[in-house]
Amino acid sequence: EVKTYYVKALVLVRWGKKNDAVTLLKRLIEKKVNNINIYRLLGEIYFSQARYNEAIFYYKKELGFLPRDPSGAYHVIGLCYNRLNQQATALSYVDKALEIHPQNRQFQYSHASILRDTGKYLQALKEYESLLRIWPDNGMIFFDMMGIYQKLGWDEKAEFCAQKAENLLKGMI
Repeated sequence: EVKTYYVKALVLVRWGKKNDAVTLLKRLIEKKVNNINIYRLLGEIYFSQARYNEAIFYYKKELGFLPRDPSGAYHVIGLCYNRLNQQATALSYVDKALEIHPQNRQFQYSHASILRDTGKYLQALKEYESLLRIWPDNGMIFFDMMGIYQKLGWDEKAEFCAQKAENLLKGMI
């Protein structure tokens, strides 16, 4: 029965009926069903709806199951806290994800972006530059670096990054 409801919730999400999926999943929780996948899916839904406090709540519930690899939950919790302008907490969660998977490019990118958001521009630039060595075709890194260089008044470097970002992001827009 749990599996059937969970699959129905996944289908509802796919159809864009996320609120109906939430209702279904919460009904399972009310029936005392305690399942990691339910909490993870609720976290994903709430994150996609920019309901970050609710997303944090359910991702922390997921962590309560001691998953084999909690890095994804740590990462998304960090992203939520960043969007809630709680960058110190955000960094601590992304750091936990990086402790598990230090080579994960997305985790590294998020870490650098949170540093940027806190105004630690030079430290963020250092991390972005390091990340470019392993992810040279990521236009968003150049875009983020451009913004930092503009804030610092380093126009030549900002222009270089703007051109790189434009070339790399052309096909995505």
